[in-house]
Amino acid sequence: MAKIITSFVILLLSFNVFGKDTVKISTMDFIQIQQGYKAEALFFYKNNWKVFRKEAMENNYIDSFLFVETEATKDAPFHIVLITTYKDSYQFQEREKNFAKLMQTSNGPKLLNSVSPKVFRKKLFSKQKTNSFN
Repeated sequence: MAKIITSFVILLLSFNVFGKDTVKISTMDFIQIQQGYKAEALFFYKNNWKVFRKEAMENNYIDSFLFVETEATKDAPFHIVLITTYKDSYQFQEREKNFAKLMQTSNGPKLLNSVSPKVFRKKLFSKQKTNSFN
């Protein structure tokens, strides 16, 4: 499990531009898809999470995002890693307010087969990492 998390942190660090002063904050959510609900989970993240992240980038609310689908194992029982990177502490501090603005224009989450996220997913844990380069 530690090797997988270390690999993701290294991946995140590679997104930064070397030689430029940057302090980015990344959040990572590790999601387990409940048995039999893969289609519902993938539909949800493609049509909600990804859409809102694209809008957030267009509005300068986030720096980048990454959706990683992986095969769960006994030691790492997650299927999805959601990574959102903020260019600085201000973007990070404003994240809830900014995403609330984006969601106001939404008619609620788009769901496949009307299955609620509470049924098809389980967030196992979240991590936050500050990336600094000088």
